[in-house]
Amino acid sequence: MNTPVRKKDLPIPPVLVKLTGQPKLVQIPVDQLSHIKVGEYQRGTERGWIKQLAGVYARGGSNPCPIQVVKRANGDRYVVDGQQRLEAHKLLGLPILALTWNLEDLETERDLFVLLNWHKKIGASYVINAWSGEGGDLIRRLNAKVDSPLYQKIALGDHTGFRYTATSILRSFTTLLGNDERSSNGSTLDVLHALDLACKTTSRVEEKVAVFSDLVGKVFKEYRPPFMAMMALARVAKDKWAKKTPYMPTGLELSALVRINWDEVIPGFKWVYFDLAVKAVAKRWKS
Repeated sequence: MNTPVRKKDLPIPPVLVKLTGQPKLVQIPVDQLSHIKVGEYQRGTERGWIKQLAGVYARGGSNPCPIQVVKRANGDRYVVDGQQRLEAHKLLGLPILALTWNLEDLETERDLFVLLNWHKKIGASYVINAWSGEGGDLIRRLNAKVDSPLYQKIALGDHTGFRYTATSILRSFTTLLGNDERSSNGSTLDVLHALDLACKTTSRVEEKVAVFSDLVGKVFKEYRPPFMAMMALARVAKDKWAKKTPYMPTGLELSALVRINWDEVIPGFKWVYFDLAVKAVAKRWKS
């Protein structure tokens, strides 16, 4: 007996993409493969994976699924899904089938990437880097602005030499700005939705973000902190700033926060340690 599938049992995509027109299925000739660009939200190439795919193609195998390509307003074409397949075809000098979309803006392109890849195992840094909502824009801006205390220190996409993971930044800023304590403890997509909402509904967002970014840069300037440590700092800052203008700890308090031994406070990844982390911050930030 087949059990009917109920609507509530169906997986829900993380974003809704509004597309105009119909995509075209085309074969991209070999001499045009190098013209297909890679969006800034994409994952890096996997050389081992590309070689495996090339080996399959070289032995006569094929992948009937076309890659997904978008054509931007300026005429440039970008691969949204199928980057590794594209590289394998380049390696062997083979044409490739592509489903081509005409899109008007980068936000829609980012949403399409998330929608096409949401069922795959993708690292949080790539999801956050591709997210077109206010939360994704906030994190990318903090990482890209030269005058930001977090400038080029957040792991987004293939960024190397970072100090803060994208997950730590996402969850701590959602803790700081969100209205629901649980909103920072869900999946990456749930937390991104929560941060989008917080950016729209929370007062003095830019002011809080600026002060907290500065605080993070000073407290965690020497090492890469566990994500619960940064979340605990955000939780205490949120409580202190609830009815006051955002302010920094005193010099002595800041020194005490820097000296916290987080390996002792948070010996594992269980959420039970979060309350201990909050107490450790509050004990040192008393003003």
